[in-house]
Amino acid sequence: MAEEDKKDEAEQGNEPAESEIYQGKTTAWLAYLGIFLIIPVLLYPENKFVRFHVRQGIVLLGSEILWVIVITILSFFPFLGFLFRRIIGPLGWLAFLGISIYGIINAVRGEFKKIPYVYDLADKFNIYS
Repeated sequence: MAEEDKKDEAEQGNEPAESEIYQGKTTAWLAYLGIFLIIPVLLYPENKFVRFHVRQGIVLLGSEILWVIVITILSFFPFLGFLFRRIIGPLGWLAFLGISIYGIINAVRGEFKKIPYVYDLADKFNIYS
């Protein structure tokens, strides 16, 4: 599976050198920990491996912020507030946690695995490319 993702990157002409992957994977995992994504951006701004993971991290962070806004607004309504604050909200946070762990594992392993929908949004809006 990782070879397919590397082939996708190679077809686009974006495949980084092994040294970039080795250098970038020491900090690329921080891209999935909210505001800490700024650290790999500042340390390795031109590293393609880091940029790949930071792009996904930016979309994930934006989604988490949007999730907080939606939950906060819906919590003001009598029945919806309870439902979203106590049931749907925590389920959403578990989903974000799972996606973050998946991204961290891929970054530490030095893999280019696209997170479904997250990568598509980063690519669609041309985030940090």
